[in-house]
Amino acid sequence: MGRLKSLFGIFVVAAVVYLLWKMMPPYIQAYQFQEELQSISRNNEYSPLDENAIRGEVRKQIAEIGVPVNPELVSIAKGGGDCIIGVNYTVHIDAMFRPFDMDFHPAAKNGTKIDPIPNRIPQ
Repeated sequence: MGRLKSLFGIFVVAAVVYLLWKMMPPYIQAYQFQEELQSISRNNEYSPLDENAIRGEVRKQIAEIGVPVNPELVSIAKGGGDCIIGVNYTVHIDAMFRPFDMDFHPAAKNGTKIDPIPNRIPQ
């Protein structure tokens, strides 16, 4: 009975390590992307750049970090001293027994993290 408990414990630890190995890269990418969105929105709060130029900066960060986001789906609104950037995206995880999706909602307004935005910011 003691050997069975030990094998079960080893199995549980191995399963947790496996899931962490599969789930951590998307979480790290999402954190880095959130930080970059905050930086871009802070730097462009009062800059003369328009939304297309800001989208170019976001596109560059998407390529650097490797986030699975279409840059055209990123919502950007600039005006009145505010710069709001956000996107909703999903990452599919192929776990051994049960594949699942992880949803991420990075968004920033003037360098501050905000709640998830709707799919499109009303203009």
